[in-house]
Amino acid sequence: MLKGVRRETFVSLRTEKTMENALEIGIWSSAKNTLEDYRVLKACGVTHAFIDENYCRRGSQEYLDILEYCRQVGLKAYLF
Repeated sequence: MLKGVRRETFVSLRTEKTMENALEIGIWSSAKNTLEDYRVLKACGVTHAFIDENYCRRGSQEYLDILEYCRQVGLKAYLF
């Protein structure tokens, strides 16, 4: 550890540096996907899903399911 630097600061800087070099991988989401599909995508390195009304109507049950699947597996959701 660096003298005079708090551990929390060091961890924060290391995390920010790692995120700067991270590769973001996104997919266009469809209403036909299941929770298991989103788990597989996350395991393959996908980081976020684009969700728009071409796949399912905003506010519909399918739309809400996709948002919930993203939340459960830790994907960011971009809503269009």
